[in-house]
Amino acid sequence: MKRRLKGKGEVDYDYAHDILHFKVKDRDYWKSLELENLVVDLDKERYVVGLQIFDASAFLSSKTLRVTKMMLRDVTGWTLDAEITEDGNLILKLNFNVKLRNKTISCSPSLVRQLTEHLPASASEAVCLAAS
Repeated sequence: MKRRLKGKGEVDYDYAHDILHFKVKDRDYWKSLELENLVVDLDKERYVVGLQIFDASAFLSSKTLRVTKMMLRDVTGWTLDAEITEDGNLILKLNFNVKLRNKTISCSPSLVRQLTEHLPASASEAVCLAAS
């Protein structure tokens, strides 16, 4: 059964270093998992409450959409669906919006990473109402 975490979130983009950071506000930090160019933050209840993406513009670009650093300066509303599977995979489904000229574009990358440490299987969804 999926647990649901709903709260206010914030997003921060470091233009100079191309690091995109999503965070759920007011959660008690427990630990971070470093996975290639991602850092995933967990709270004491094992919810995924933060996600940092390094080299974000290159990482988030796809065949159909080139995400630029300029676009990442104006990220709005986002959701994050996270699951730790029985076989130790972390599945992250991120959805956020960026602006290109006067048009809002939805970006929805799905990320799967094998965990190097054992965490109990769980599924959670963090829904953030708006980026501050």
